[in-house]
Amino acid sequence: MTIVTHQDNAEGSKYQQVKNLDIKEIAKLIRNDLKKFKDCKFSVSIQRYAGGRSVHVKLMNCSTISKFVKIDRDSDYLSLSFSKDFAKKIDEIVNQYNFDKSHAMSDYFHVNFYSHINIDYNFEKSIYDKVNTVVKAFDYFRKDN
Repeated sequence: MTIVTHQDNAEGSKYQQVKNLDIKEIAKLIRNDLKKFKDCKFSVSIQRYAGGRSVHVKLMNCSTISKFVKIDRDSDYLSLSFSKDFAKKIDEIVNQYNFDKSHAMSDYFHVNFYSHINIDYNFEKSIYDKVNTVVKAFDYFRKDN
């Protein structure tokens, strides 16, 4: 989070510019900022509920996944996650429009919006299918030799 600290409060660098904007307008700004990752396609959506509002950012597709996504394979299980640098950059983009005046020790939470950053299930499954195909082919040839 790109923050300016005031005692126990954290404020994103662009929060003052957007503090009177609706969450829908903030999501448009986030979507525009994410366009700097030319190889990747994101979905940015909002959710409103009684306790507040949230912004959901999903990585929908990426042509150069090795730069942005870490693939872990443990026996038959494959998991995808954002590389640390990429996750940090996305988090910084989202949180520059946010503030956090929460105090978790007293169970008090006060933010401009909650944020959720994920990899889309269908994109993750397509990567899994491609990796699984390669692994099965490798295993096939390894068993024959």
